Amino acid sequence: MKSEIQVRVLERSDAEEAARRQGVRAWWKDGTAIAVGIAVGTVVVHVATGARYGFDRDELMLLEDARHLAWGYVAYPPMTAFFGRVALELFGTSLVGFRFFAALVQAVALVLTGLMAKEMGAGAGPRWWRRWRVRRSVWGRAR
Repeated sequence: MKSEIQVRVLERSDAEEAARRQGVRAWWKDGTAIAVGIAVGTVVVHVATGARYGFDRDELMLLEDARHLAWGYVAYPPMTAFFGRVALELFGTSLVGFRFFAALVQAVALVLTGLMAKEMGAGAGPRWWRRWRVRRSVWGRAR
């Protein structure tokens, strides 16, 4: 029984050694988990503070277009109204629910920006800077 446990431990360490030689790192060790954590935090903050102000006039227009779906609109593509319709069906006319998909898309943009920076060879410092700039630019436009 003891020899089986030792063999399993050795096999596991061999697999870890092979992965380390190939340069493969676990996603939670290379900064991706931190990017996902920041993105989840962004969604939580948006959902928690999304009801502080009423509907904007553009949101009211989107809400009306979501009730009457069409193949195209002057102001935005049809998928925007479709996501508005999904939010309307899921959450009703709740302001937080209506803004949920915008917060979700911002979180996805944050994670994708970090992954693209990592793919292009950026170190941890430049990756954090790019994520921060994307978060600030998207959040700044939403005000």
